[in-house]
Amino acid sequence: MVRSALLLLGLMFLTFAACGTDEPNGPLLNHTGAPSKSCAKSNEPSPELVEEKASVADHRIAAPDDWRSLDDEKLAWLVIKEIWQWADFYGYYASFRDQLAELTAGQRAVYATAWLDSEVKNGGFYQFFQNGTGMLGPEALEGFALIGMDDSAEKVRDAFEFYKMEPYPRERDERTARLPNYDSTKDKRREIDKAYYESTYDKTSGKKRDSILERKQAAYIRAHPDEFFVL
Repeated sequence: MVRSALLLLGLMFLTFAACGTDEPNGPLLNHTGAPSKSCAKSNEPSPELVEEKASVADHRIAAPDDWRSLDDEKLAWLVIKEIWQWADFYGYYASFRDQLAELTAGQRAVYATAWLDSEVKNGGFYQFFQNGTGMLGPEALEGFALIGMDDSAEKVRDAFEFYKMEPYPRERDERTARLPNYDSTKDKRREIDKAYYESTYDKTSGKKRDSILERKQAAYIRAHPDEFFVL
């Protein structure tokens, strides 16, 4: 946040410092590279500055001293805990889209894959699409690919196809309207859900249902800390 404030102040200084000067080489250029609008005497920031301020929102967190030594599950939760609290997928997609745009690719990946995994392992893809969290479908699909879980990404894509979620409906009412009859599709639904479950388990560890999701999320975080922490 300090970085964002300093950037905004610097841009305001450059804009106001140019006002009242001669322009022998043509119109002044603002920070976007476009011709500057009239230098009004008002103290209100220009629309360009307001837009710039909105674009530099930063939801990364201060890195704790021991972040590298945290176990996978704790590290994955640490970087999305605050996002989990303020992100709102219960309304319309337009406002949620703006919130997602403020996140880094890594933050979106960890957040979306965590939600999809939680929902599907609780009530299957049917529940995920039916709930507000289903708004995150495309981000979850991209997220699995980003953190190196290609098999899981493929299984999510298979679910999209079966439930006719392409092009993907962001609004909950539209997703619900596309859902097939619950009872008559029981066998196929279970097959799709099971295929996803199996794609997230480590089959070499000897442990039953040993999820690799947090392991993959944590590995990505450790490899790209600047996407999650202010270092």
